[in-house]
Amino acid sequence: MVRPAPISLRIRAAEVNARARKILRERDEDDRLKRRVRWLAMKAIVSVREMNSVAAPKLRSMLPSDRDRWDVEYQLVESILLKISKFDVDE
Repeated sequence: MVRPAPISLRIRAAEVNARARKILRERDEDDRLKRRVRWLAMKAIVSVREMNSVAAPKLRSMLPSDRDRWDVEYQLVESILLKISKFDVDE
C-alpha cells in the first residue's frame, strides 16, 4: 500500500501550483492585451490611410509647405502604427 505524502509536502505543492497558475494567468492577460494593442494599431492604420485618401483632393489646393508638412506627419504616424502592429507578442 502506498502511503500519501506528508501534509507539509502536500501544502507546499498546493502553494507552488497556486503560484504557477497565477503567473500563467498574468502572462495570458499580458498576451491578450498585446494582441489587442496590435489589433487597434492595425485598425488605426486603416483609418489613417482612409483619411489620407479622402484628404488627397484637398491637398492639391494646399500650399506646398503645408502639403509637405502633411506628408511628413502622415508618414510618421503610419510608421509608428506599423511598428506597433508588427510588435512581437513574445517580446
